[in-house]
Amino acid sequence: MVQLLRRPYTTYAATDLLPAQQRELEQIEALAASINEAFPGSVHLVGPYEEDPKLRLAYFGVGDLYLNTSVRTGLDWSPFEFVMCSEDQMAPLCVSEFLGCSRVLSGSFSINPWNVDCVVDAVEKALQVLRPTLNPNPQTLSPEC
Repeated sequence: MVQLLRRPYTTYAATDLLPAQQRELEQIEALAASINEAFPGSVHLVGPYEEDPKLRLAYFGVGDLYLNTSVRTGLDWSPFEFVMCSEDQMAPLCVSEFLGCSRVLSGSFSINPWNVDCVVDAVEKALQVLRPTLNPNPQTLSPEC
């Protein structure tokens, strides 16, 4: 399992982070490090200047599940990119109900990110929908969707 963890959008444009933003970023980095310690190479924290759209779209093309737990992002195009890149395999989406596009993504699992049980249930349901269609052959990343 590979997870792409994008930094919070509020930290992308800032040159100097507020103390609360710095603490949040440190917590995210610590969480990613602890997951990588248990499962080496499974989480890649993408910084604002590292993000390569071709690589992101390639990951979306082979992804089995899209999970977005944003609480105040507004309009995010990533779920639409995921749908377009994974349309051959019809991979499920679990998107935050606070995401601006959550209401137009019919068929996606709408989640309240503050309710951990809701998030877990949605991911479990999405994986149950996904399991019968999983391709047992590993896929390689290509620079295109």
